[in-house]
Amino acid sequence: MRDGSNKMVASAFWNSAEAKENYYDQGWYKQALTVPKGTCKWWPAYADAGYEARTNCAMGIYKDGTAYGVSTIDLTLGFFNSLAKDLSKEVGGDVMIFEASGKIVSNLPSYSEDIVLKNVSQISDVKLTKAISEVIENNTLNNFSFEREYENNGIDSTLIIIPVENTPWYMAVGVPTSSLNQASSNVMSTLLSIQIPLFVLMLIVVIIVIRVLFNRIALVKANLDQLSTGDADLTQRLDISQQDELSAINQSVN
Repeated sequence: MRDGSNKMVASAFWNSAEAKENYYDQGWYKQALTVPKGTCKWWPAYADAGYEARTNCAMGIYKDGTAYGVSTIDLTLGFFNSLAKDLSKEVGGDVMIFEASGKIVSNLPSYSEDIVLKNVSQISDVKLTKAISEVIENNTLNNFSFEREYENNGIDSTLIIIPVENTPWYMAVGVPTSSLNQASSNVMSTLLSIQIPLFVLMLIVVIIVIRVLFNRIALVKANLDQLSTGDADLTQRLDISQQDELSAINQSVN
């Protein structure tokens, strides 16, 4: 810690009898020692003394291969609000970040009240949070992306839940289903606009190759027919420059 002169000094206060809570007994401390070395263990969001949502990243410290302690970095989560706002504009819908327990860690841009650190089950007047709450209640939340349909004030909508890898957080995106269908249609149209010309080009190339092949086969047949009649000019040689099966046949005839 830093003393009054802003100098770094050792402090054992939080592990002493005077401290209300010993660091060794904290959940984040214990959890940091259960993950692989060099891995940051994120702790669920909580309110600090100023009631601002924050979390900490705890990582085990090892000495000679043995657990020696835990280092932590505390982060405030206010940036989640601006992230959700920017993404909401980008997707044309609602974006919110929450934890598996249902604890909300970002405000919902389309909702006027501050809902950070509340539970989605408490925000029953918002269709998105209600849909998320139902997912949690049905135990269908997992570490994979998830989609489900819901109704948002008479509009058929789609809820997309995306886990944020190696963190306790999930990103929920609610958009009108029609916009997803339109996006899918646009993607398919783009793919078709690329694939159809490629297919036509490939078809033309195949036709040319087949035509050349048949012409060469016809030439070999004509020469063989001449040999079979006994009228062939035996001083003539067939083309063997292509280094393929037909050239091998021509070589045998030669």
